[in-house]
Amino acid sequence: WEEYKRYRRPATLMMLDLDNFKAINDTYGHLFGDYVLRETAGRLKARTRRVDILARYGGEEFVLLAPNTDTETGLVLAERLRTAVAGARFEQGKNSIQVTVSVGLSSTELQEFSSFQDLLEASDQALYSAKRSGKNCVYEYGRGMVPRSS
Repeated sequence: WEEYKRYRRPATLMMLDLDNFKAINDTYGHLFGDYVLRETAGRLKARTRRVDILARYGGEEFVLLAPNTDTETGLVLAERLRTAVAGARFEQGKNSIQVTVSVGLSSTELQEFSSFQDLLEASDQALYSAKRSGKNCVYEYGRGMVPRSS
């Protein structure tokens, strides 16, 4: 954030939330839920750059800060992350399920954010919109749902 403020390089922030995670824990148990969280983190990490900051934000939410990333590149990355989670089943023992993720994205190019917290809140609002729009999608702050790529 300090680099963005000083040099005005673009930055993109995403909030990612596993869809229907409570149902996973309730149906398959917390150990399988923990496996899904670890596997999701691995899938996300494998598709990000070393300079990106990926962290579990709480519960079943993750946050990704992609420095020096403009909005359009961020949208491509968000879709890549969404499909990485949904693209292969989560399998452990007798359990095998499809998991999806909703993504809310904001970028320093979309508006002037006065603080990192404001950028984070914009991503959270976009994530909330993605959930309301049916889940398993990318939603850009201030613009709406982003069409899925083929």
